[in-house]
Amino acid sequence: MDTSSSGIRSGSIVVVAGDTAVVLLKTAHPNRIVGLSRATGKERWRVEVEVLREAELGAHGGLVFVQTADAHVRAYDAQTGKTAWAFSFDGESGACGSR
Repeated sequence: MDTSSSGIRSGSIVVVAGDTAVVLLKTAHPNRIVGLSRATGKERWRVEVEVLREAELGAHGGLVFVQTADAHVRAYDAQTGKTAWAFSFDGESGACGSR
């Protein structure tokens, strides 16, 4: 994978979910999560999302997880990039909810 043209640089996070390499590009504005074919390096999908500086990216069971700046944990389908679910946190009351 040619990282110079993809925008992958220090501060980016890469996880593997099946045959997809998923990259959180924290240095891009807006931030992006990009799904790439592990076999070809070709981009499969892209999602724009704002994350906190300390945000991490995780993968399990065909889903990719990220905490966003708007107080959500979002799960994306690793193959398509479509939102599988989002879980919100209310910082004042500590209440949680899904959508």
